[in-house]
Amino acid sequence: MIIEDVAPQFAPVPPQGPRLDMGRCMVTNRQFATFLADPASAGWCRDGKDALANAERAYLDHWPDGRPAPDMLEDPVVNVSAKAAVAYLQWSSTRIRRPLRLPTADEWRLAAHAGRPEAEWLDDEIKKHRVNYRGTFARLSAVAEFGTNPYGICDLVGNAYDLCFDPSAAAAGGGILSACGGASWSPRSELEEPLRVDWYTCRRDIGFRCVSSRAMEVWEATADTGRDGDDA
Repeated sequence: MIIEDVAPQFAPVPPQGPRLDMGRCMVTNRQFATFLADPASAGWCRDGKDALANAERAYLDHWPDGRPAPDMLEDPVVNVSAKAAVAYLQWSSTRIRRPLRLPTADEWRLAAHAGRPEAEWLDDEIKKHRVNYRGTFARLSAVAEFGTNPYGICDLVGNAYDLCFDPSAAAAGGGILSACGGASWSPRSELEEPLRVDWYTCRRDIGFRCVSSRAMEVWEATADTGRDGDDA
């Protein structure tokens, strides 16, 4: 039985003169399972119609019997498509009464750098043991297990890639997705190299987090974007 989780917790980015609020942690298996437990979200269960139409076959295939194991509840949810992530964000938006969306890659960089110079921020994170990557734990861990960066945000680097949305192509009915920050298996050299993904990609090393800001046009584009401009 899934116990309903608390609402997402946010950190202002940057703390002085915030441009946005970003989820302190990636969305967890517990939170995503709570979303799926809502009858209105039944289509997004592993074999549901929405999942079959909008995600690769790997969607949630690491959940035994279609639900997360107890020792996985606080891990970031992975193996979900960007379409599924947006469905969760829309559901959670209604629940907490504030618009939520995926971050852009620029917003991810702003939060990850946390006011530190380009050439120093990642070394600083590694030296302070805040990164779950090939050089440390090297497998998926619970969110926040490696602490927070100077902006109070966890796992922006390592553990699982963060899904990010670039609205620059939204006017053409599309949008560019990337996955930023590397994962638990990533070597140091790949932690700053984003992956290009599509709206249906499901991988065991890609998760997502919530962002909220006044940039409603980004939220609307994220919610409406689909393959070839459809609303599938």
